[in-house]
Amino acid sequence: MRVLIARHGESEWNRLGRIQGHQDSGLTSIGAAQAESLADIWRSENIDEVICSPLARARDTAIIVSQSLQSNWRVDDFFIEQSLGEFEGLYLNDARLIHPDIDHIFQNQTDMYNFKGETIQQAGQRVLTRLKMLSIDSNRTIGVITHGNCLQGMVWLLSGSSSEDTGEFYHFNCSFTELCIDQSNIQLKRWAVATHLLRWM
Repeated sequence: MRVLIARHGESEWNRLGRIQGHQDSGLTSIGAAQAESLADIWRSENIDEVICSPLARARDTAIIVSQSLQSNWRVDDFFIEQSLGEFEGLYLNDARLIHPDIDHIFQNQTDMYNFKGETIQQAGQRVLTRLKMLSIDSNRTIGVITHGNCLQGMVWLLSGSSSEDTGEFYHFNCSFTELCIDQSNIQLKRWAVATHLLRWM
């Protein structure tokens, strides 16, 4: 199975600098335009189906992409964003005052148990596990709309990086990674592709 897996378009909380996690926030007008650009670059990829996180920012991105590609779309809860526990809803700058090491907590494999959340590694592994389950039907190409932390954790795991910092695998809104998956192997072909997004970077 071939997978193109993207981060959602810019959300209202992205724009405001609020920590989202499992909290919901719709797309901005820029986010909707980014989704259209994602659809444009995916147009030649022969995508059979678009699957997305249940959160509005991912679901709305998937609707825009699937309508443009004239493909079916559906929600899969496994692609929801990393749970950020007690940090969710806070403005990032306020969270830094409460926990000056917040960036380290989010970017590294820090145990989130004390904050009632999951680590970025756990979120990435959850996505990889689900993709392997979907790969039973190996002749398809699917598009997946998920979230930034999930993608960072996923690509960090696949890269075999010796660094504990996942930040180098950051995905801009509506950038995507390409994977080839079978029951025994996951190949990372491209990651954080953003050539279609240059006007917003």
